[in-house]
Amino acid sequence: MRKGTMFISAALTAFILAMLAGVVSAYKGMNDLKPLSQPVPAKVQPVLLPASAPTQPAVVSPQDAAVVASNYLNRTDLFSAELADFNGAQTYKITFSSGDIVYVALSGQVLSAEPPPAPVVITSSSNPRGGGGGGNSFGEDGEGDDDD
Repeated sequence: MRKGTMFISAALTAFILAMLAGVVSAYKGMNDLKPLSQPVPAKVQPVLLPASAPTQPAVVSPQDAAVVASNYLNRTDLFSAELADFNGAQTYKITFSSGDIVYVALSGQVLSAEPPPAPVVITSSSNPRGGGGGGNSFGEDGEGDDDD
């Protein structure tokens, strides 16, 4: 083999080995990183205020309301958490992927839980006898309508 071909082959091999070592090093470094988010607490208790505190109830966050609703239904398929009116009061409307809806007061109490709506099946049949519709241009004998 020629010297130029050997040099190019050795250079490419060294480059690939250096890249592979960098990838392995980066992968090991990623495993040592700590997670960015803190885990959600398993259970959130409603906030109880002492008798001498003001009459204004404490407001829980939407995340805490979602945890309360999740514990109430024993479900983890949370879809959304939003502010909504429920019987004229501001509440958190927690919706699950299954269609369940839970209304949680701003103080952290569950006000209402609604099951998902029943599925609606619509069937239509234009021919009450159940046969196929439409027609063909063939007569009883199977021949076409030729008006020659």
